[in-house]
Amino acid sequence: MKPSTPRRGRRQGHSANQTANAIPVSDYESDGPQASSDPQYRQTTVTVTATATATTTVQTANYADAHSVHGGLRSIGDMNLGVIRRYEPTVQSYIAMSHNVLIFKWDEDKEDWGEEAYKGPLFICNQEPDVSTGAPLPRACLFLVNRGSLENFILDLSTVLDCRQNESQKALLELTAVTPTGYVNWGLLVREPESLDETWAAMHERWRTVQRTTA
Repeated sequence: MKPSTPRRGRRQGHSANQTANAIPVSDYESDGPQASSDPQYRQTTVTVTATATATTTVQTANYADAHSVHGGLRSIGDMNLGVIRRYEPTVQSYIAMSHNVLIFKWDEDKEDWGEEAYKGPLFICNQEPDVSTGAPLPRACLFLVNRGSLENFILDLSTVLDCRQNESQKALLELTAVTPTGYVNWGLLVREPESLDETWAAMHERWRTVQRTTA
């Protein structure tokens, strides 16, 4: 299902073009390669690329993964957290998730959204506090377990300058982040209406909490 034509939201403190542009969205179920039983996943963040190995996907685990070493059953939440922590061990918990999210990036030259190779469940995560300054500071990130390719998407919320819902399309969550090469505008299209409000509220609350301590 193709979404309605969105406009980019206005970025606080920075000028932004307001041209209306259609987001090309492909069918989630038929898109991309299916994950193999033992793939080699390469973790990708906005600024850092690392290598990791995964053997399960979110909400899809074999019998051994579903049982702890003591023989007790593990919850879906525990299994999801276990998968995330294989890539990012600093994650302590997640407070919200949406099963079906597509990632877009704003192309300044084309003045249009371009679909990135990231699609799958998105988690709003709490991380271990930053204690480098002596006093513990809260940390949080967005983590998308990719079903479209072998790279995951992680965004450190401390690098995000602005976080907003698109004015004309509420399912499109926009974030302006700082990278070593300049500003990047990410668009997260939530294709699960029932989880949109919770996902947006959790993302915005975690972002504001992190920004209050890093500003």
